[in-house]
Amino acid sequence: MTKSLKITAIVLFVFVDLVAAAFAIRHVNQRPPSQDSSLSVPTETPSATMSTSADPKTEDPTGLVVTGNIMARFIRGSCDDPSAPSLELSIDQAANFKEIALPLAEKSDANGDRSAAVTSIRAVTLTTPAEMSIVGTDANCKSFSYATENGGEDWKRTDTGDEWYVDGDNVLTPQGPAVADCEVLSVWPISDRNARVGCKDGQVRGTDDAGDTWVGLGALDGLSAVSFSTIRDGFGIAKADGCASRVYATGSAGGNWEPLGCISDTKTAVAIGGAPVLLGALVDGDVYVSTDQGESWNKP
Repeated sequence: MTKSLKITAIVLFVFVDLVAAAFAIRHVNQRPPSQDSSLSVPTETPSATMSTSADPKTEDPTGLVVTGNIMARFIRGSCDDPSAPSLELSIDQAANFKEIALPLAEKSDANGDRSAAVTSIRAVTLTTPAEMSIVGTDANCKSFSYATENGGEDWKRTDTGDEWYVDGDNVLTPQGPAVADCEVLSVWPISDRNARVGCKDGQVRGTDDAGDTWVGLGALDGLSAVSFSTIRDGFGIAKADGCASRVYATGSAGGNWEPLGCISDTKTAVAIGGAPVLLGALVDGDVYVSTDQGESWNKP
């Protein structure tokens, strides 16, 4: 009798344990509640506190633009790839970023939904936290300019015009495609006729005739990012002994470089932008900032 009771107890214990396990598996496999991650930028200057983007991105941003105290980082996307572009804005020196809604298609589908009109971002121009423009591609890989005056709530589409941007092996200028005679990392316009490019082989090249002719201005070994604020003044990032992302400054359009601070010992920066009063650099999707002309860097 005692042996029979023990066997019964064991069977009941195993049954209860299996039921509990099944309930736990069902609970884990349930979908999380949906969240509305849309965040808008007010038309007036926002307060100093901004919330971060709600949804983590599967791809790190590779583009960075700095205008005064405003920063934008973006995932470029591709019209040949299903990965979507994104654009985020910060007004507190990269402490927080808010996602900007990108343009939607003009027409709705059969369900009344409007799909994204932009399959990739090729250039971003910041004026204020509410006023900005982008060069984007549509599903046919054709480039268009879009401008907003209310932080992405509404966008107006126009043909591309005065922008400079990289398109594959070409540099697009206000006059049309141009060949800079190198594999271009990035292009930095100074005016509608003057621009500087950083090349993957470390060269810095320039044009003063809207891309008709290019000349070599200098080089920085191990160059991974470069930006210019004037015809002569710029910053570059390159690999150096003991530092994967060392910042350098030039006042001679790339002819000479002065070593400054190290952003990361192990990770490569892919973008830099701004002026000496506030510089930003992009490393693994994170923005590092400097307020002492590139001597020291921190991640807010």
